[in-house]
Amino acid sequence: MRCLGSWSGLNLEPSKVRDTYEVLYDAQNEVACIMLGSTSPDFQRALENYKAYDMIQELKTMFEEQAKQELFDTVKTFHACKHEDGQSISAYILKMKGYLDTLEHLGYVMAKELSVSLILNSLNKDYDRFIQNYNMHSMGKSIVELHAMLKLHEKGIPKRAKTLTVLAIWEGKIQKDRKNQKGQMVKDKGKNKLAYANKPRPHRHLRENIWKRTMSATTARRWVIGRGIIRLTKLS
Repeated sequence: MRCLGSWSGLNLEPSKVRDTYEVLYDAQNEVACIMLGSTSPDFQRALENYKAYDMIQELKTMFEEQAKQELFDTVKTFHACKHEDGQSISAYILKMKGYLDTLEHLGYVMAKELSVSLILNSLNKDYDRFIQNYNMHSMGKSIVELHAMLKLHEKGIPKRAKTLTVLAIWEGKIQKDRKNQKGQMVKDKGKNKLAYANKPRPHRHLRENIWKRTMSATTARRWVIGRGIIRLTKLS
């Protein structure tokens, strides 16, 4: 019996062609059902009559522009990242690895050597010696291995940033205390300073005795009479 069909370069009998078609058709429907089940209800209604291949092409058309924008934003953010002084090296490497994973999901896989070089180039000056040793020995580590090596190097870095911050706080406090002390001294000095010499005032009776000794007899008589008149006036 002559063969009536072919599949994958192999001559098949009609019965085998039909069986193969049914198997592929069922598999395609199963894939389409899985794809619809993983989408939202709105997409299910829009794509329910599509075959698996047509569904993939439709989704590519719908999200192609969004994927391009996400690719642009990811690349821009990745190249703009810089490791700040005092920032945890572990958190920084994990963040950079997240950007690389996003690029891989978008279909743009960055070579291992290039990704490691870009990460090393973004580290701060505390890691200059580590970068020099890494490049001299051509280690060729993965990002996970580089992460572990950088964590060990981080433990040997002196905490300069924290020390400088504490010194700056103490220096500002000392200057503030000195300024307050100086202002208090000027204030106290102004309080104690008088515009004229303070002469003690003599007691009232002492002044009267001095005046009596120095006045004449006539004046004394007038003064006594005057006082008596004053008393009589007050009594009346």
